[in-house]
Amino acid sequence: MVCAVLLAAAGCAVPDRIEKRGNFQVEYFRMDAFGHTGNRRALIHIKGLTGRTRVTDRAVSFHIVNNDADRIIYETCGRDAGPSRYGPTSACRHMYFDGHTDKTYEIGRGLKVAMSALDDGNRWSANGRFVAIADQYELVILDMQTGRSVAPAAALRLEAPYYPEKWLHRELRWGAWSPDGIHGAAIVMSPHGPGLPVYEWDEELYSVDGVSGALTLVASHTGDIGGSGDRKLWRSADFRWDSGEVLPPR
Repeated sequence: MVCAVLLAAAGCAVPDRIEKRGNFQVEYFRMDAFGHTGNRRALIHIKGLTGRTRVTDRAVSFHIVNNDADRIIYETCGRDAGPSRYGPTSACRHMYFDGHTDKTYEIGRGLKVAMSALDDGNRWSANGRFVAIADQYELVILDMQTGRSVAPAAALRLEAPYYPEKWLHRELRWGAWSPDGIHGAAIVMSPHGPGLPVYEWDEELYSVDGVSGALTLVASHTGDIGGSGDRKLWRSADFRWDSGEVLPPR
C-alpha cells in the first residue's frame, strides 16, 4: 500500500523489462489508462561502476546519439514536461541529456517530429556536433556541444495542405551536412499546381548554418517525380559542396 502511494516519489515500481542501450539503462513500465495500453521508460545514465544519473522517469521515446553512448535525445510527456520557454499549452517536450556534463537541455515543446527520423544518418554532422531534428513541417538544429537549439522553420513558411480547400503547401526534406559538419542543406517543396496526385514540384535549396540556424536560399527549380536531367527532383546524393557551402545539384 505504501509503495502504491509513494510510487512516483520513491521509485518503488518494478519495471516489466530492463535493457542496456549505450551507457543508459532503460526500464520499461506498462501503463493502462482510459482503455489504452502503453509503456513509459525510465532512462538512467551509467558512468563507470557506481555512477548513476536518473535522466527521466517518463520518456515516451528516445534515441542514443550517433557515435556517443553517453548522450541521448528523448521525448517526455506529462509530469516531466513542466514549465517551458515554449509555453504551457504543449504537453510533450523533446529533451537532450549530455552524460559527459550531466546536463539536460530542452530542444523544443510540441515538436511534430518522430524520433525514428533520427535513424537517418544524414541528420548527424560528420564532426559529431550537430543533429537536424526535422520532419515535413519542422526543423530544429541541436548543437550537442553546447546544448543550444535553434528553430529556423518559421522562416521557411512551412505549412500543411487541407484538401480540397487548400492545395498549396510547403514541406521540408532534410538533405545532408557538409563534409566539415558546420553547414547543412534542406529542400523546401511545394506543388507546382493544383490537383492530386502531385507529380510536379517547385523546390528551394537552402543552406543552414549549424551554429546560428541562419538560412540562405541557394537555388530553386521545378522538377517532376521520375523526371531526369533538369527536371529531376533534387536528392542529397546530388549535392556538391564548396568550402562547406552547398551548391545546386547539376
